Amino acid sequence: MKYITITDLHFGAKNNSQQHNEDLQKFFEHIVDYAKSNDISNVIITGDTFQQRDKLDILTITSAMKSFKYLSSHLNIKAVKWIEQVLDIALERMPVPLLKTEENIPASHAMTEGKQKSEKESISTH
Repeated sequence: MKYITITDLHFGAKNNSQQHNEDLQKFFEHIVDYAKSNDISNVIITGDTFQQRDKLDILTITSAMKSFKYLSSHLNIKAVKWIEQVLDIALERMPVPLLKTEENIPASHAMTEGKQKSEKESISTH
């Protein structure tokens, strides 16, 4: 299972800047587009969602609600407060053990294949 992790959104930053709120909305749209194109359906949101909760204005609160509503209409959201929760989510599905044939691949062979793949991926398409 793949996840996107989002942190440090800081809704309300820059004295409840509406530009910052609009930038965050565009960021959420980008996250959804990226998730769809990469077959990702889950997002983890960690701390610092708001700059100062006691100083938020109604426009910032409304913008945050709109942003999260948009995000949740496209992705499964898991909000976490502590790193241990992120680790629990990451370990929900145990890794699949290697097949016996995969265990016996010499390290030098695997490295050569990885290097060739890496070189192919780094070819510019511009």
